Amino acid sequence: MGTWLIGISGFLGHGNAIIAELWGVILGLQTANKTNFSRVMVEMDSLVGINLMNGPFVNDFHLLAPMIFKCKCLASKLLEVRFGHTHSEGNSIADGLAKHGLTSKKDYHLFRRAPPFATLAYRSDLAGISFPKQTGKGDILCAETNGILNDLLLAWNKNMKKIIVELDSLQAINLIKDNTDKEHALSFIINKITNLFDRDWDVRLVHVNRDGNSLANALAFRDHVLDYGLHAFDVPPHSCIEILREHRTKACVPTSPAS
Repeated sequence: MGTWLIGISGFLGHGNAIIAELWGVILGLQTANKTNFSRVMVEMDSLVGINLMNGPFVNDFHLLAPMIFKCKCLASKLLEVRFGHTHSEGNSIADGLAKHGLTSKKDYHLFRRAPPFATLAYRSDLAGISFPKQTGKGDILCAETNGILNDLLLAWNKNMKKIIVELDSLQAINLIKDNTDKEHALSFIINKITNLFDRDWDVRLVHVNRDGNSLANALAFRDHVLDYGLHAFDVPPHSCIEILREHRTKACVPTSPAS
């Protein structure tokens, strides 16, 4: 968490996740050497990669030995390099840069400031909030709470001061209001949500019937055909335009306030 210094992305071709991780370390350390950064903290969400970097010895016949030796050689040229593990949720900026490299097909690109596609993740990092990714398959409650967290974070970063969160899940509402079960599988997400509620803005949690939540449901359904990750729409997607028109002509009154 801190000021943006330099970011890099590049297209590596085809390979597996650990090879991509190690290539990222190599390119990152090479960039640190070229730009005169002498103290570097390398964070990876791959425990396999971390163990290879921090391990005392890698056999010369190991499949990844050349890449590991290259990483350690580059690290030895700097004053201090530490390798640490971070959860996937805390690595969203690196993931955004990696995805950009994959889609742009550019060999190497250096960013002196946060690029537009990484701005939201960068601001989230500055705010001290990790950004959960879309989890793919999962239960409804998990999807609901992840959606709330993403929406609140997006609203905060866009400096919105008055927010009404409408949910058709009373279970999710009660879980957020109570927030007493520290052993709950979603307690990490719930804590993030309640911390956001406590910030200096006006946020209300409201229950609506399912038929009053059709726009959110349409966006959730659309998410199934998109890549994993957060997708923010500045204008309504085509699939939601007709629903938005209906909302404008027919008010959907909340059934009961939750706060």
